[in-house]
Amino acid sequence: MPYVKSISVHSTPEKTIRYILNPDKTEDLLFVSGQNCSTTAKIVYEEMKSVFNAYSKRSKFDETKAINSKTPVKLHHFVQSFSPTESVTPEMVHKIANEWAEKAFGKDRQILIATHVDKGHIHSHIVINPYDLNGKKYNSNKRTLQQVRDLSDVIARQYGLSVIDKKPVTKKTDYKEWDSKRKGTSWKQQIKDSIDRLVYEVSSKDELFQKLSEQGYEIKRGQHTTISIPTAEGERKKAVRIDNIKSFGEGYSDEELDRRIELAKAQKAQDEMRKEYEEQQKTMSPMEQLYTKRIYEVGRLARSGQKVARKFAKKLPYSVENDYEVYRMAQQLEIIKRDGIQNISHLQNMISDVNTVFEDTRKELNNVGDFQKQLELVIERYDLYKKLSAVPPKELSQAERLKLNNAELIVKQSGVKSDGDVEKLLRAYADNQQKIRALNEQYAELEKRFAEYTDIVEKYKEISQGDYVSRLIEEKKRQDRKNSLQ
Repeated sequence: MPYVKSISVHSTPEKTIRYILNPDKTEDLLFVSGQNCSTTAKIVYEEMKSVFNAYSKRSKFDETKAINSKTPVKLHHFVQSFSPTESVTPEMVHKIANEWAEKAFGKDRQILIATHVDKGHIHSHIVINPYDLNGKKYNSNKRTLQQVRDLSDVIARQYGLSVIDKKPVTKKTDYKEWDSKRKGTSWKQQIKDSIDRLVYEVSSKDELFQKLSEQGYEIKRGQHTTISIPTAEGERKKAVRIDNIKSFGEGYSDEELDRRIELAKAQKAQDEMRKEYEEQQKTMSPMEQLYTKRIYEVGRLARSGQKVARKFAKKLPYSVENDYEVYRMAQQLEIIKRDGIQNISHLQNMISDVNTVFEDTRKELNNVGDFQKQLELVIERYDLYKKLSAVPPKELSQAERLKLNNAELIVKQSGVKSDGDVEKLLRAYADNQQKIRALNEQYAELEKRFAEYTDIVEKYKEISQGDYVSRLIEEKKRQDRKNSLQ
């Protein structure tokens, strides 16, 4: 769960705002947003100052000390931090902070949010004005802090963060069934063995059940699948629901059988690939040759039980196709083939090229995004200025007058004087939006490519060692010795 801490800012609101909007901490202000306020330090300071001074009776926003020596809170500063072990991205953390802040402090309050990515853990700074646009004051104390912390946890759970793992259901086998299985006479084990053999021979679940029927099993399919074993005349019928984990074990539900059959197809394809290995090797790059060789060697160890069984798909039974090392190397081999990677030097040059383009794209995206935010702010404030300035001043509420003053500040600074100027901004905004979409797609693809390449470098260093296979064998021996002592 994210941890939320609160800091009361009594005398340095401008310094606090400048700190959280530091470009070096926010990917050049890429992860900054404002509710009812700008995201430019000088402007947001003036905007918050105008609202605070309109409602505060004890102190002004820029006063360092109040008359009665008790300086009121000028800003409430919250920090929402995530553990370095939490699988989050800056985009996700910033989105969570925005959602949390709006729900915690309301839509009428000025809120500045900046997500910092410069440390080992991603965290967001959230600064709020004690007074909202209608003068409602937020008081921070133990009770309200606990409330916003609880809300932060609720939102984090909705994003799948820090979910408590459920203990897997395990099958309890009674002594009679265990003894029959040990002696090779268990009827349930007989069904399992038949299914396990056929999984590698069929292309679909329907074909699987058809072949079981041909072997004499009685199949009943509906909401649940029940299989009965052939019995002698007069003997009580033996039937079991194969999707019942408690009575039959894992790996035999409809979904799991579908997955096992698909994995078996993949294994067949891998076997065919291995048969053609010698012919293909002539046209393979050195890196392809190494990966193909290691996949074959590790697959052979997995099949013979000479390596530690680590699953890729946790819910499925262990097999060669579902071995973590085999699956990971097979995925990387596809990338090596796709991009024509020859060797490790070639790959490192490709990483350097990708990184250069990645950084250029990131900088361009930041610049274009900042320009888009400014366009959006000016257009929004012009519409608000036009709407409120048409209302007689006496009919405006205090909150509306504050909004009008802040909007007028932005409009004057931007040089917008007419609807025609805004039309030009709208066209520029639409063109800029298309550019941002294209840059985001390019950025995401480069980020993905960079992660793929660096992952291959890490795995290559491991599998290129001459003792890679022997280390896997030794690891399994150590595990067996440890298990024998328990």
